[in-house]
Amino acid sequence: MNCIRLGTDNSITVHKWPDDNRYRTIHPFLTELVGNDCDLIEHVYPKRLYRKYGGPVQQVDPSEKRGMATMLIDECGRLKDNEVNVIASWLYGTDLHGSVIVGNVIFCGECFDDESLGLDFCGLEPDVEERILEMLKRYAEKIERSAE
Repeated sequence: MNCIRLGTDNSITVHKWPDDNRYRTIHPFLTELVGNDCDLIEHVYPKRLYRKYGGPVQQVDPSEKRGMATMLIDECGRLKDNEVNVIASWLYGTDLHGSVIVGNVIFCGECFDDESLGLDFCGLEPDVEERILEMLKRYAEKIERSAE
């Protein structure tokens, strides 16, 4: 399974989710992907993404206990020299509440951790990854065409 990184320049890259899902592996993986000296990840709720794809914890297969998708950002991103992430801000509803998303973002899955009985982050299910990639590419192309 994978996660998707959306850059402030509308670049879209896919990254393999680590096999070891423990915090000591996942945290550095995510902060490095977000970049710009990120050291604390914030989980935000992109309502437009959820309206389109369900979530954040709508189960794909009840036996797997996996969610659809969620968005992670740099907790301190607005305190740094970061650019606005136009696509992420739109998915988050910035036009409705005025709070922008800055910096690079990660789209990943949510899953239930049976040991802690809580939510955890995981890779995206392949069909969800494909649909999100298609959507992000479509939005990025629209932005590029409007800039011409």
